[in-house]
Amino acid sequence: MARSVPVKILLNEEIKAKYVKYCDRYGISMSAMAAFIIGNWVYSQEKLADPVVEQLMDKLKDSLGDKISEVTKDMDIRLLK
Repeated sequence: MARSVPVKILLNEEIKAKYVKYCDRYGISMSAMAAFIIGNWVYSQEKLADPVVEQLMDKLKDSLGDKISEVTKDMDIRLLK
């Protein structure tokens, strides 16, 4: 198992009070709840957000590539005249 490393976060008092309430409700420590929340967020980024962003970037690259080709083709035609 990988070794755990400490991560420090700062919360205002109001958020901390609500956070403690939820930790108590679920019967887990603040550290365990934070690890769960962060782990869940990282997992969802890898499984949901990253593929969508990659697809968008590919589409943008294709679209920009087509536009650049059109512009350079127009420039070549003008230079030949």
